[in-house]
Amino acid sequence: MKRILIAIVLIFSLLLIPSTANIASADESDNTSYEFGNVTLEVEVVPPKPAPAPAPPTGDGAPAAYSVKTDIFGKVKTFYTNYKGEVQKTIEATSKDGLLTFTIPKKTTALGEDGKRLKGLEAAVDESPPDPPEDAHIIGLAYDFGPDGATFEPPITFTWSYDHYILPTGIVEKDLVLAYHDGEAWIELEC
Repeated sequence: MKRILIAIVLIFSLLLIPSTANIASADESDNTSYEFGNVTLEVEVVPPKPAPAPAPPTGDGAPAAYSVKTDIFGKVKTFYTNYKGEVQKTIEATSKDGLLTFTIPKKTTALGEDGKRLKGLEAAVDESPPDPPEDAHIIGLAYDFGPDGATFEPPITFTWSYDHYILPTGIVEKDLVLAYHDGEAWIELEC
């Protein structure tokens, strides 16, 4: 506000100066006080604020614009995306039991449900998943990924492993499916 007021005073003072008269005198000691006939103008010089520090580099010379906090299988980390949500470095995470790995390649566009870049990313074991459909079983651990509605382009890769010795009697490997729960029902994924 002070800068705007000074600018207004300077414009007003300049309008008071006749173009043919040289009536200005300056105090030689600090060059901040000027006298124009009966009008005295006090000027305070305010240096500009320093520019903000640039974002940390991504390794290829381009600045990383936005950090994304993650809590993946209990490990809290940060990764970076650009304004459009493109991941700046490949992300790979493996569950504590070593049976699930997912990969988000560099340059993957990661967006939230609102269509804007992700603000966070979570992955954890779901301790109490919804009951499976009748005559179905959950084999191994169920996982909860967030945020809900996140999208990845191209799609990210999940690799699940399991021990075939833990399959219930009567279940054969060719009948296994991956599914997610949408809040109302289990939905099978095409694999």
